[in-house]
Amino acid sequence: MKQWRWMIIGMLALGVLVGGSERAEAQGSSDELPTLDEELDQFWAERRRVRVVQRRLFEKDGRFYASLSMGIVPNDPYVTYFPVGLRLGYYLNEDIGFELSGNWTGNTLRSTSDIGDRFLATGERFFPRDQQQWRTNAVVSWSPSYGKFSLLGRKIAHFDWNFVAGFGILMAEGPEEDNLNVISTSLFPEAVLGSGINWWLTSRWALRFDYRQMIFQKSSGGVALPSELSIGGTFFF
Repeated sequence: MKQWRWMIIGMLALGVLVGGSERAEAQGSSDELPTLDEELDQFWAERRRVRVVQRRLFEKDGRFYASLSMGIVPNDPYVTYFPVGLRLGYYLNEDIGFELSGNWTGNTLRSTSDIGDRFLATGERFFPRDQQQWRTNAVVSWSPSYGKFSLLGRKIAHFDWNFVAGFGILMAEGPEEDNLNVISTSLFPEAVLGSGINWWLTSRWALRFDYRQMIFQKSSGGVALPSELSIGGTFFF
């Protein structure tokens, strides 16, 4: 009986010794420093982490650009204008940029509206005031939004959305107040507000859609609010 008792005590003691040795080995392995390969894997995993909000395929920071555009000013009651324009700009960073632009309609890129056609149909002389000839303006642009989406499941399309504000000069022509038979030209200061979207085609080319709201004091009194919608192509240097 005593022999069995000592055998059981011996087995328990052996189990305690083996368990303590395994725990010591596990503790020692957990205290070991990571290998160089493990450290490199951890370093590059952090560097290669994709942050969608910050990642831009096409960057504007510090770049000049030039744009050619054509548009329409449809909200004049007597004349519809089809201006062609040139825009030159520079981005200080991804969000803020400056732009100089000018467009021209002259007496060619325009057509009379329905109201104008009715005047002409009566045989009366028709020449409204403040007919737009050309304009130039300078604006500051702010691009708060940049994004991308799948186009027909085949191509990723990238775009950025901007707002602009600035001032400009409009040259317009019209009959003089004291002699309606004399046509003269005048310069009008105007404010400019707007918004637009750049659709990136490559790192240098983009397709742009713009809306501009001009505000100027009419020669006959009151405020004129011509609105321009345009489409153009942009080349980034």
